[in-house]
Amino acid sequence: MFDPFPTDEPPDDLSLLGGGTAPRLPALTPSLGPGDLARIERFLREQRAELVAGIARLEAAPRPAGDARRASGDTRRADVTPLAVLRGELDQTDRALARLAGGTYGNCVACGGAVSPRRLAILPAAERCDACARSGDRRPAVH
Repeated sequence: MFDPFPTDEPPDDLSLLGGGTAPRLPALTPSLGPGDLARIERFLREQRAELVAGIARLEAAPRPAGDARRASGDTRRADVTPLAVLRGELDQTDRALARLAGGTYGNCVACGGAVSPRRLAILPAAERCDACARSGDRRPAVH
């Protein structure tokens, strides 16, 4: 079974962004308060800036010879390139920032329940609660 919490620590390696270590989100209170939300927003904005810079570096880098395959229309495995991964993370970060702005941050997009502060501390852009993440539930909440 997939465990969304293999450790209590976020990954340290951000090699796709040019090295360094993962920024640490300060500890959250058991229920998210205004101070927590402000720290999360700062963290997500910093993460967004790093992702945008990483994407720019990858887009500016010379393309390896294997890219001729994609240029010919063969898109197998093209969705798992480092650039695609960073763009996906940027999209997740932007959605989290939109939920913060809209007042729905911390609510599961699938069931409407609460996303635990522990999960948000590990995955600040988490969209789903523990139960929905474990079940693979991808349905948006029906309101």
